[in-house]
Amino acid sequence: MNRIVLPALAISLVLMGCGSDTICPVGFYGVGSACIPIEVTDATDDPGESDLGDAGVVDDAITEDTTVEDTSAPDTPTEDVPQADAVPDVPEADVVLDVPEEDVCTPDCADFECGPDGCGGVCGSCGDDESCIDGSCDFDPIPPPSDCADGFDCVAACDLTDECIEACGISSANESLQDDIFSAVDCAVDSCGDDSSDFGWQGCAEESCSEVRSCLGISTAEGACTNSADTIVLAETGTDAITGVMGDCSIGCFSGGDPASCISECVEGDTGLSADCSACFGATGACTLSSCLFDCISPDSPGCASCVESSCGEAFSECAGLGFPG
Repeated sequence: MNRIVLPALAISLVLMGCGSDTICPVGFYGVGSACIPIEVTDATDDPGESDLGDAGVVDDAITEDTTVEDTSAPDTPTEDVPQADAVPDVPEADVVLDVPEEDVCTPDCADFECGPDGCGGVCGSCGDDESCIDGSCDFDPIPPPSDCADGFDCVAACDLTDECIEACGISSANESLQDDIFSAVDCAVDSCGDDSSDFGWQGCAEESCSEVRSCLGISTAEGACTNSADTIVLAETGTDAITGVMGDCSIGCFSGGDPASCISECVEGDTGLSADCSACFGATGACTLSSCLFDCISPDSPGCASCVESSCGEAFSECAGLGFPG
């Protein structure tokens, strides 16, 4: 044992006086007639040995119930706290990153004053009354005709100059529509001339040219008036004139029993048209008397022309193979 405390032994020695008759107070022991203080000495590890020496000194400062307090600091858990000055990993200087090169677009406006520049932008803008055409600003073109008939009717009513054709919007039409219009105009000019006041230009064109009839949507099937002889008469006399003859004949045949035959014979005698072709005009005159009598009290009125065309025009076209001579 280390530093074994022997209080019981000390007390026994005091009480017994270690064989002395002298009674000593606590902390002393008797030797003969004297009281000697008890000294504290270290005990050996061997329980059978003692460092009391001759006096048998025992350390009275330590008792059995003395507790030795552990004053060492307790283990404190250590937290991993991130370092504020930690340096991030940086790629080594000799590492080369593969970064694609950015495509650079160069605008191209060298020959353009408007329109796209090839890079998502524009080269410039045009005024309110202008349009960008092939990179250049120009005044808005005249709208094209709705179809071949619209374009031909416009051209037939003017003097066929470039300004007239431009005013009709022909140059704004697509290539196919332009071809149809110019084909009809060329045939009409070749066949009837360009002076409508002298030749009844549009009526002549309708009767003389399949291109014109096709352009106007008139049946090109062979009819009673499409033969060469009647075509010449129609071209020379003019459709308007022959229509006037038909009107005069209708008045004279109003009271007859067969107005269609009466009018047909009258037209044939006054114009020189064939009997078959004249019959188409006779039927149209009779249709006018039966369907448009009150509208045609004034034969030259717009209401008369409209009524005759809507009521009798289709039958005439099927008979004559020509457009209605309205």
